[in-house]
Amino acid sequence: MTAGLRARLRRVLDPARYRDVLGEGAPWPPAGSRRADRAAQIRHAAWVARRARFGPFLRVLVAVGQAAGWPVMTLRPARILAQRGGRGWSGAFALWRSAMRSGMTPLEQFAYRVPADRPAEANRWFLHAEFCHLNRALASTAARALCDDKVAFARLAAERGVPVPATLAVVQPGAPGDIGDALAAACDGVVLKPVTAFRAQGLEAWVPREEGRWQRASGAALTLERKALGARVADLATRHGAMLLQPMVPAHPALARADLVLPPVLRMITGRAPEGAVTLAYATLWYSLVPEGAERVMGITVIDPGSGRPITTQIQQESHLDWLAPVAGLDLPDAPLPFWEASVGAVSAAHRMLDCGVPVVAWDVVISPSGPVVLEGNIGTSIYYQQTVTGIPGSESALGPVVEAWLHRRGG
Repeated sequence: MTAGLRARLRRVLDPARYRDVLGEGAPWPPAGSRRADRAAQIRHAAWVARRARFGPFLRVLVAVGQAAGWPVMTLRPARILAQRGGRGWSGAFALWRSAMRSGMTPLEQFAYRVPADRPAEANRWFLHAEFCHLNRALASTAARALCDDKVAFARLAAERGVPVPATLAVVQPGAPGDIGDALAAACDGVVLKPVTAFRAQGLEAWVPREEGRWQRASGAALTLERKALGARVADLATRHGAMLLQPMVPAHPALARADLVLPPVLRMITGRAPEGAVTLAYATLWYSLVPEGAERVMGITVIDPGSGRPITTQIQQESHLDWLAPVAGLDLPDAPLPFWEASVGAVSAAHRMLDCGVPVVAWDVVISPSGPVVLEGNIGTSIYYQQTVTGIPGSESALGPVVEAWLHRRGG
């Protein structure tokens, strides 16, 4: 067997290639997915998009592997979720059976409370893996490449007048971590992120301390000298690819607190119709707190996309979201967030900047004392948390007609 054939066979048999397929969705079509309503059309198109990445032969093998392994692999998550809800094996089996019928993961079945006797209700929700693949499949290749390359995105955004953090340095794999000039320009701190990584892999934030030392802004008491921090960046570049260094954006005084680990991030999800109109569908404010004498907690405040006002939403403590703090973690007034209209305008302009076409983008924005700053845009994103904390299914949000229009345009 030639070396090329062996390498190709290893790629085909690599379990990582199929991990998301085997662990995040049913191998059979969604219940009721042939109906004519919008939710069913979108769900079925998303299910098809997940499998379109594989050739016809591999698709059959993956389907067989899913059918054999997925029911077994999802039993343990059902058991864990049932235990968190104070239920035993009977509750776990009921949750697992409902997830099997609706074609959802047990986590999503638990979060969205889809009735066991109405499995087609699952079609109302944008499921994690399916929606990520559908959105990327509908987006053009140029749009995917631009959003996946954080350096190229920041460069184009700056040219188009979209407020983004400056690029202090880009450290390539194998290059020495000479970041002295970059650290000198980062008065409030520095953010390290891989140029092409997803899901915050390799993301770190560091803030300056006395005597030229830097402390990691994660609640952990880890401090490094400048030279050691440069070596850490070089190591991260070796493991995650080229690393982008940007200055940390300070939070607006109305959103700043002493126990905040990092400035709150406003996650704004926009949909763009094929003809170009941009609509804000979801907005949530994410923050991490370390109260004095307590452990680090995460919190989400739901923001009304129409007015920019905080919405009081209590997260059920018995759910799988019990690691999230109640939204009262930040004491926000009943008024629009600072620079709300400017924030909506910034993400709308950034979405229009992707004139090559992409249906849905999740934007990370920090509201600074001088206005909003767009950190990045994500195409392969999940709106799982947004749907969970708002209770609004994706197909019934402003994204529903947007995705439907894109499907019709592509003939899906």
